Amino acid sequence: MAESEGITLCAVAGITTNFCVLTTAMDALCCDFKAVILEDCTTAATETIHRQTLDIYRKNVLYPLFTIMTSEQFLQELGQQEA
Repeated sequence: MAESEGITLCAVAGITTNFCVLTTAMDALCCDFKAVILEDCTTAATETIHRQTLDIYRKNVLYPLFTIMTSEQFLQELGQQEA
């Protein structure tokens, strides 16, 4: 249904980068959405866990279907797509 509405992208923010945020992004991929984790809109129990989780997925084989970016980068990219 989402694709028929023109929705193809899921931007993920939230708590527990290494669990809830990551599994939400993976679920989006499984449902045929592109997924973006907004790194400055997520957090984990420690900054180290947050950073390590993002670094693992920053360069992955699913690019460009799955990316990590800041909210500012995300909004810039959306603006470029609309132009």
